[in-house]
Amino acid sequence: MLVPFRQLSLNFMVKAIWFKVSKELSCTKALDVIDAELNSLVEVANFINISTMISWQLMIHTALAHFISANIKMVSKFEYDQLKDAVSLELFIALLIDHQSQIRNHPIRGPDAFAWDYYQQSGGFDQNAHFLFGRASQHRN
Repeated sequence: MLVPFRQLSLNFMVKAIWFKVSKELSCTKALDVIDAELNSLVEVANFINISTMISWQLMIHTALAHFISANIKMVSKFEYDQLKDAVSLELFIALLIDHQSQIRNHPIRGPDAFAWDYYQQSGGFDQNAHFLFGRASQHRN
């Protein structure tokens, strides 16, 4: 089964930032680790470079801030308090990678599942909810 490129890019970029943050690597060292870890997926991993890592790390920081401010109960109170108190990017990325959607008829995992659950629990299209990663045109300034 083919996986849509957007889903692959979100999953791989979150994992790329995970490698960088969890191992406390510079962007250059992180690229070496990413290349070794994702070497079987060269055609997908080719777009990972220092510029994309920096912009994705900033986007994940923004997503963490939105998640904390929304106060949506998608994680345990203990995990939420850790995120809120420590503002831990590493913990947030781990939650993104390990998340499994609660939707029965459309099982998805990882960052896409987390983003989908966040959107749905924020009210979805009925409430004109914000996305966790990026912004829809109606929410841009």
